[in-house]
Amino acid sequence: RYLAEEDLVTHPVDVLAADAAQLVEFGTDRTPGTALVRIIDSDVPDSSDCVLQIVTDDMPFLVDSVTNAVGATHRAIHLVVHPQLVVRRDAAGHLTEILDLDVDDDGPADTIAESWMWIEMERDYAEGAAESLAAHIASVLRDVRLAVRDWRAMRSRALILAEEMNATPPVGLSREEVDEGVELLRWLADDNLTFLGYREYDLKSVDAIILPGGFSYG
Repeated sequence: RYLAEEDLVTHPVDVLAADAAQLVEFGTDRTPGTALVRIIDSDVPDSSDCVLQIVTDDMPFLVDSVTNAVGATHRAIHLVVHPQLVVRRDAAGHLTEILDLDVDDDGPADTIAESWMWIEMERDYAEGAAESLAAHIASVLRDVRLAVRDWRAMRSRALILAEEMNATPPVGLSREEVDEGVELLRWLADDNLTFLGYREYDLKSVDAIILPGGFSYG
């Protein structure tokens, strides 16, 4: 279901089934709000690859963030399988059910949308390389979680600013300039920008300061 036809040629069905079972076993116990990350050897016969396994809450930017982090180590990525699953877990985070639903569907209130990743990549034989990369990926996933949480709030703030500017234009700006600013903010908030930071300034009037040469500042 999540594999391209050309990948099926090099990944026999029995191997895929074993991989899927292994990933389910790995993802059986997970506390919501945390990510499971590990790197293991590939089960593909005669393969020199290793496998990055991830189970985490579903959110935007995951695949790009993870593959960019792997690419920064100069490892070649040979396969990315990324099923997004709707699951149920008990109070302790134990997996009780995988539902036949899409993460974009309106599922029951007691379900969780999760991203499960199986990434086959070139192995680095240096001592501690796997552990180091796994720790780095876990850090990247924490950063993504923070960015996604704040990104939605910043996107909403951009839309609020657009409405405020439209209703009460800043003094000294023409209507044309105001309309351009409003249009730009709305365009950015329409998924044309990933908001990573937001800073607000208070503009205050101060007495003019006379600089050498007669220039004034204020």
